[in-house]
Amino acid sequence: MKYNFVSWSTFYKDIAAWERKLPEFDAVCGVPRSGLPVAAHIGLRRNIRIVDLRSLLENPKTCISEAPIRSYNPIIHYQKPYGNRLLIVDDCTGVNSDTLNGLRHQLAGVKELNISYAAVYRAASTSNVDFFYKEIPQPRLFGWNWYRHWDLQYAYLDIDGVLCEDWKGRPEQNEDAEFRQHLESVAPLYIPDVRVAG
Repeated sequence: MKYNFVSWSTFYKDIAAWERKLPEFDAVCGVPRSGLPVAAHIGLRRNIRIVDLRSLLENPKTCISEAPIRSYNPIIHYQKPYGNRLLIVDDCTGVNSDTLNGLRHQLAGVKELNISYAAVYRAASTSNVDFFYKEIPQPRLFGWNWYRHWDLQYAYLDIDGVLCEDWKGRPEQNEDAEFRQHLESVAPLYIPDVRVAG
């Protein structure tokens, strides 16, 4: 089976390109965990408040005004006014957008905020998002979570350079005792959460 793969570097490039195309918002909220780097980039780039999801769900009326921000930030120093436009972001959304639709349901009664829902990547036209950057159909794997993907149980992975630091010796030494010792003692890069096929 062929997977659509997105690396960390491509992810950050896509976030940066997408941010420049989004409309104005007064605050941004990232869906934990993979939505947090997206929200952080947008919030820092635009110097708008970053709201955490728990505060949003517990105190939607005050979540923007109480979002932590340093006293010397120009927003505070110049007492810049802000409104109620909140962007909730995730890294991706599936065909049915279960996570974002769940948040829509939880926040359906909130009238004080003008909320938009977005994901950097959507799976299909049926994905329920107000904004997205690119459509990447399933099945897909991402550089930030491939090692816990359930389909790893069917995957074969190279060890050195993928799961641990790469072997620095010459290729003809790959069967030597020194190479075997490297594999036994090298620190892991990733420890998969799912048992790998081989």
